[in-house]
Amino acid sequence: MNMYYVRYSLQSIALTFLFFIQTNYCAVVISSLKIPLGPTFFNMATGALSCGATESGLGEQSLMRSPSAGAQLLPAAPREVTLNTIANSVNPLFDQEITHLSGMITPDSFGRPGVERILAVTAQKPSALVMIDMAANQTGTFLRSIDALCDATGKPSAGIVALEGTQGLQNGVFAAVKPEKGLFGEQGSGIALVSFGSVEMERHKKKSTEWHFNQIPLGHTPKLISAQPIDVTTKAAAIGNHLAHVGQTVALHWNGTLQRLFVGLDVTAGNEQSDGACALLVGKMVTHTCSESETAPSYTHQSLDLEPCITHTAVVNTSSTIIATRGAGSRVTIHKITSFKTSTDLWYVVVVGGCADGQMTQQTVTALPLNVDGQQIGTIAAIEQEPETFFGPKENPTFRGRAMRKKTETAEQASLNNNRCVQVGAGPLLAGPITTIFAEHDAIFAVVGGEQPDAGVYHSQALFDGKGIIKGWTAWRQVYQSDDAYLQAAFYDNLGGSFTLLSRSQNPDERAILKKTVWGSGDPKRHAGLVSFLRDTYTKDTTGIRAHTDIHVGMPGFAHQSCMVVGGYQAMTIAIMAERDEMGVVRPILSDALKKDAACLVHYSGGTVASLGTIEAITSAATDTQAWLFAGGSGGLAVYADADGAGWDPCLPIERADLLKKIFIPFGSYTFVRRLVHDGDYLYVLTDKSLDRIDLTRSCFKPNNLHIEKTTLAERAQFSLLHQFGCFTDVIVSDKIAFLATSRGLYRTGDHRDIRFAHSSAEVAWTAVELGGDEYAIVHLDAASTTGLAIDVARYGGGNLYVIQGYPGRNDGTIKRFSVGDVAATSINEQIITIVPD
Repeated sequence: MNMYYVRYSLQSIALTFLFFIQTNYCAVVISSLKIPLGPTFFNMATGALSCGATESGLGEQSLMRSPSAGAQLLPAAPREVTLNTIANSVNPLFDQEITHLSGMITPDSFGRPGVERILAVTAQKPSALVMIDMAANQTGTFLRSIDALCDATGKPSAGIVALEGTQGLQNGVFAAVKPEKGLFGEQGSGIALVSFGSVEMERHKKKSTEWHFNQIPLGHTPKLISAQPIDVTTKAAAIGNHLAHVGQTVALHWNGTLQRLFVGLDVTAGNEQSDGACALLVGKMVTHTCSESETAPSYTHQSLDLEPCITHTAVVNTSSTIIATRGAGSRVTIHKITSFKTSTDLWYVVVVGGCADGQMTQQTVTALPLNVDGQQIGTIAAIEQEPETFFGPKENPTFRGRAMRKKTETAEQASLNNNRCVQVGAGPLLAGPITTIFAEHDAIFAVVGGEQPDAGVYHSQALFDGKGIIKGWTAWRQVYQSDDAYLQAAFYDNLGGSFTLLSRSQNPDERAILKKTVWGSGDPKRHAGLVSFLRDTYTKDTTGIRAHTDIHVGMPGFAHQSCMVVGGYQAMTIAIMAERDEMGVVRPILSDALKKDAACLVHYSGGTVASLGTIEAITSAATDTQAWLFAGGSGGLAVYADADGAGWDPCLPIERADLLKKIFIPFGSYTFVRRLVHDGDYLYVLTDKSLDRIDLTRSCFKPNNLHIEKTTLAERAQFSLLHQFGCFTDVIVSDKIAFLATSRGLYRTGDHRDIRFAHSSAEVAWTAVELGGDEYAIVHLDAASTTGLAIDVARYGGGNLYVIQGYPGRNDGTIKRFSVGDVAATSINEQIITIVPD
């Protein structure tokens, strides 16, 4: 395993913990403005944010800019600027309403993010394009502009409807433009390209550098300044006969690494049943050599060659291929586009949209693998192919990359809308229409804006198979809930691990609110009291917090509430973090209820809790009729229940008054409890020397009538490699299979066995898993699954297992990732766990 992956895995796991904390950490107000802001451009490399005003008459506040994550929004549209090299010119953005923002980012000679150039369009001049040069070595404000971009016929466009700046070695901006008269999609509309660069000139024997910012010819006629046509006759989008309609929805996304432009459209097929439409196109710049005659000098002409991302022959019905459709009058729409490279070095394009009418296309996110072979770069890759791995020459055989090389050409090779591998979030994001989408490492973030009750930021993480291909996605999980009236946009700063959030409230003095999430004592409106209490209670001198369980709404025993349970030295705390309201919406608990002795916080110390020693493991567990909490530590194991050992009704909310009536009941003769796992009707108890399975349906926790139905499934003495000094360190159980971590390797349930029904270690038939590399002790296991729960890593199509090994004496460690198959409907075999080729 190469070090790149070790480093990346550490980032991934940091993000995994971050997702829990995100809902709890503080979103501080950076700027609160009286001006309304709308279009935005976020520079992910630097954290800089630019925002355009949605009203005119605001002077230099027409454009506001925050130069880095956490910095205040400041006016960025002064009245006088240097425009097209003419000093003291009137700024075309001053006092204007801005409708579109984008940006160009040019790397420096070392490949690091370099100069940022902001691109803007105003409502007063909808076809004009303005560029603000943010070069650091300049004093003053330097702008360049084009009065009107041309449409596909070479005439001035009626307006720009979408804007996308390039990021990479080429400087340019793509713009979707209307025809001279009419709407986008009608004859004359298209994609325009504006180039920005320098030319070395020599005049009067003196050399100088001249910069240009101008539209270049892209249409069918060389030397004619025009756009690449997009209308009902566009061959790349029309399957069979011409399209019946091209709508107003346009999405542009530039991938600087692949040097490809992705174009998303709203298209309707023709009137024949064999007609169809493709809504996702990929474009590449092609240079042609032209000559007006055999004797005339030749010249070059560039064109934007558009082709469908999926071959038309692979589209056979109205909806299955996601980005294309076939059938009379069928429609497909792409609203948003982004792309990302996985940690396994494969490219994917992510789209919001699909083959349906109505709002659901704005809530459906799909990730499709990309082919990166030669002339086919940017097309959708065929499924069921083995990615190729590239290495350097024999004298330096270093890893160079991985890629898919076969594009989708037939229906059998197409990714379908019911394929688990393409469904980001494991299905539509039901919270509402998606306003922003972006990728970060192996995760997709989606922003649900507006006044939706569940407005906020949502996250889904990719799951990989043994080839390194995405096989599924975790279900959507909210990582930030908006507490403002209207969430407009959100962005992730990967340098600081924080979100930048733009929203507005109903207060006329707060028409624009810029926030940033920060680590600290928490938001006074939410969890500051809880953070303070935990910090003062679980101090460093008492080893701090040693056990933590995040119980989401819908987990066993918690149908209506979300809880956080923490444990440490002779103490445990239960905090109710959120609960469903009468409308079924999960609302966070405010700070007054999360202070010591408040309505939603219960703390225990002394008595039975003290006898548990340092609490290392906590879990909730439930049967059909009862629910409990279990806690284990160095001194023993206890159940949190009523005085008679009964649990609570898992279908009803839990009140603090009910919690105060419950007690800790010790049971068993356990010491050094390492992990507690609840799966089905069983509680699995791992200590340093044994693994037990407790049948909750046949056990009684009544203090004067204790009966524990226990089966021992593993003992240290039965593992020859452990000897007297080895130990068990962690366990994950999912359906039939268990993964047992030790100080000398990883073991799994044997082939054709079932951990749920085994009566002994021999029946489990523990089988060693080949880890490869350094044989350090395993210090922790983690898992990613569709539901987000470790117990489902071998259900719902399977997930990923993370094995974390460490050697404190060398200050060294490794992280290895495995693909786990679905055992719910099949038996365990040797292919059930395979290492991901990182």
